Amino acid sequence: MIQFFFKKIRDHKHLLLSILLSGILFFFFIPFIFLGVYNHFSADDFQQIIHLRDKGFWNTQIFYYTHWMGRYFAIALMSVYLMLGSIGPKLLPSLLILSLLGTLFLFLRTALPKTISFRQILFLCAILMILYVGYMRSVVEGLFWISGALQYQAGAILTLLCIISIIRERESGASIKKRIFYRCLALLTLICGIGSNEIVMALLIIITLGIAVWDIYKKRTLNKFSLVIIATAIVAAVAVFFAPGNANRLDAFPNNKDIYITMYKGGGHIILDISYWLLGVPLFFASIAVLPILDRIAKYWRGNQSILLRPAFAFISLVGMLSLSNAVAVWSMGFGPPFRAKNMIHFLFLILWFYTIIVCICSNKKVELVVKKTLSKQWICNGSMVILIAVTLVSSNVTLAWKDLLGGAAMRYDAQLKQRYAYIRERENESVVEVQPLNAFPASIFNAELSSNEKEWLNAIQAEYFKINALRLRRFPPPNIPSGDSYR
Repeated sequence: MIQFFFKKIRDHKHLLLSILLSGILFFFFIPFIFLGVYNHFSADDFQQIIHLRDKGFWNTQIFYYTHWMGRYFAIALMSVYLMLGSIGPKLLPSLLILSLLGTLFLFLRTALPKTISFRQILFLCAILMILYVGYMRSVVEGLFWISGALQYQAGAILTLLCIISIIRERESGASIKKRIFYRCLALLTLICGIGSNEIVMALLIIITLGIAVWDIYKKRTLNKFSLVIIATAIVAAVAVFFAPGNANRLDAFPNNKDIYITMYKGGGHIILDISYWLLGVPLFFASIAVLPILDRIAKYWRGNQSILLRPAFAFISLVGMLSLSNAVAVWSMGFGPPFRAKNMIHFLFLILWFYTIIVCICSNKKVELVVKKTLSKQWICNGSMVILIAVTLVSSNVTLAWKDLLGGAAMRYDAQLKQRYAYIRERENESVVEVQPLNAFPASIFNAELSSNEKEWLNAIQAEYFKINALRLRRFPPPNIPSGDSYR
């Protein structure tokens, strides 16, 4: 009877913790989902819609591949998504957050020991997502701009799915049907991931080669499927690297051909990124908050002599990923990684950061003793969690999202943009259509304003999108109409 009573208390406590965790996740991510209702096409989105409308799906793929870049899967994915019409931008934040959350949970469930409970994995996943979405360098490019978000967020998702498939295909006891399924999924995600962006391409090639080296090191033989993966990765990478459009884009940035400039710029951005992630993000408090889970994971692997559980390997993986990602971005862009690329690098950094902590705990006695001393004082972990939540609510992307939502900036932006588009459509036959400037610019939603010069790039593509001759901002509001209150 007493055991039953205490079991009920424990179950009740777990239920309350699960409800609390779900509530925190809901509060942190719901503003981004609601903001999606006010999101619209922007910048490159208009241009690709025009190509799809005028050239059709397949000719659009050929055009981008031969004229601008070799990211064959990213272009195809964006083309399919843009076919959803005006509902596409509104669904984007919801789809990306749920996809990232689900894929990350599946990855942790696959990579971590089976002794780690569902609730613990969900908690670790929640902390990672709060750190990522709450502190991504640009939530605008990460969640709201179709052309920017799909290339990199989809790339991160595909990278994790590829690793998940490879791990599960190699699990002992897997049936033939499961092996075939995961092999097909691994190859599919590998091909799609390499075609998403150059950073993922480089990382997946390193991972596939690393698996082959691991097989030779451990088994003194090379798995046949590893050869298939390597061959597939090389073929896909060649298709990206030697794409005519990729060559045209690279020719626009002559500095990217200089290895010294690439190393110099890449190294500079690594220092800036690490400084931001370690000092500008409450990573320290998040790490302490999840320390009990990390310690439990380390206990399972303690004593394992695998090279994967050595601090040197973990540190090299962390620094190597940052170095490779930044160098590839500088090489492909001609300048430092854009914020949409930094978002994805940050996502991978967070996973490797916690992996490094686990490795240090299970292989270093001094670190283990420090962790034990910290865990003996439960208030430290609980206090760190409170600080993490408080700091994130006070100063983060979550703060900006709630401010845009509750302050009405997003609603006004949406209303003014709808009014502008209706105004443009009513004046299809005019030589030049003039519109009022927007006066609401939410910080979380991607917005690029037009210019008073109709020859500017954004003006030109929006004019083509609406099938009018020219489009520009009105320099001054018409008489008796306050600026921004009306477009008529």
